[in-house]
Amino acid sequence: MRIPLILGLFLMSVLCEGQKLRVAIASSLLLPFQEIEEQFEAKHNIDIELISGSSGSLTTQIINGAPYDLFISANKDFPDRLFVEGLSTSEPEVLFSGQVYLWSEKEITTEISQFIIEGDFRRIAIANPSLAPFGTTAKAWLVRADLWAGLKSKLVFGNAIGQVNHYVFTKAVDAAFSSNSAAYSDQLKGIGHWYPVSGADISLVPYFAVVLKSSDTQKSSNAFMDYLSGSESKDLLAKYGFVVVD
Repeated sequence: MRIPLILGLFLMSVLCEGQKLRVAIASSLLLPFQEIEEQFEAKHNIDIELISGSSGSLTTQIINGAPYDLFISANKDFPDRLFVEGLSTSEPEVLFSGQVYLWSEKEITTEISQFIIEGDFRRIAIANPSLAPFGTTAKAWLVRADLWAGLKSKLVFGNAIGQVNHYVFTKAVDAAFSSNSAAYSDQLKGIGHWYPVSGADISLVPYFAVVLKSSDTQKSSNAFMDYLSGSESKDLLAKYGFVVVD
């Protein structure tokens, strides 16, 4: 009787080692989370697969049965919806906050709203406000600054922050509203000029995380959530301009 028991335990061990932790994240998190992925995998010997996209699109995928383990969004409405529909194990937890940054090929030398008015930009990229929280926040700031209506003909919409960052990298636009993680990334920080759209005019963009009931690796999911609250992860996120929760 011991042989089948030992064989069963061995097979379970092999299956666990082959499992991946599927972490669905907003596109604005992809750059720092690629480093977090490396750190976590090295420390816990758990493979991670990052799935990035707009928070709205990821939520739709989860509702339609996408087998993700965790979901992290910059818009509380999306993880709230998953909790209400019984798809997450608990209410959303705030982990850290980001902020909108303006990128421009031109040096930014004046107050940001005045700079946009005087900049004579041809194309300005922004994430789709109906899908991406950073786009929603950027639009809200433009509306409050009475700039939205005048800029609408110049705006180029990306489905998510990742597409906006692609426009920046390829210089397909001459200005863009992106995220702090893009401004601090090695790929983009040397291209053009970055300016934080923050302070009194705009609030920080909080990120919320939930563990999904569809996860078949609850222990690994909880370990990753704990890791995101630890000092190593916080230091890395701060390096990319995030404000971490103490």
